[in-house]
Amino acid sequence: ERRLKETPSPRLKKELASIRRLSRGAPETAYDVLNFIWLYWAISEKFESIQVRSLGNLDRLLTPYYRADLAAGRTTEDEFREQLAYFWWLWGSVNNYWGQPVYFGGTQADGTTEYNEVSKLLFDVIDELALPTPKVLLKIGHSTPDWVWTRTLDMARRMRPLTFVGEESQARVIRSMGYSAEQARTFMLWG
Repeated sequence: ERRLKETPSPRLKKELASIRRLSRGAPETAYDVLNFIWLYWAISEKFESIQVRSLGNLDRLLTPYYRADLAAGRTTEDEFREQLAYFWWLWGSVNNYWGQPVYFGGTQADGTTEYNEVSKLLFDVIDELALPTPKVLLKIGHSTPDWVWTRTLDMARRMRPLTFVGEESQARVIRSMGYSAEQARTFMLWG
């Protein structure tokens, strides 16, 4: 292992620790999840020539990790916002001509919304950076809270890369193809 001549910055230490954890196994932190998504995309698209059609349901994927990180004192909201901004800038820097999609929201099995505090943080970062990529697909349904409508319609008015997808209409189509109600509820959005 090469040694750095100078002491690495705290940010670089965190990045190296995340990459080391991922080299041994599954993500353990929200930051690991962000790095894993990026690495999976880079390896698939650039080395394997397999197009990744979705970065996944980002708010739902990150939420349990973020909550655990906060509870364990591994991160703060400000640090997490910085990590989200860095993640978003990675997509902006590659100028992904496919408009790489990521999606948010949906309905949980108990009928409540998937939108939460991580969704709000993501909307803040996306709105602040105003980058054209990745494109954000939003599952919109009966469980979607009013604050999501207010926030995202304002963002769309200011040309943020949002697409609204009717959750119930998509579920009807998926069910008509023979899939279960659970599969229709958890359907993955991709571009």
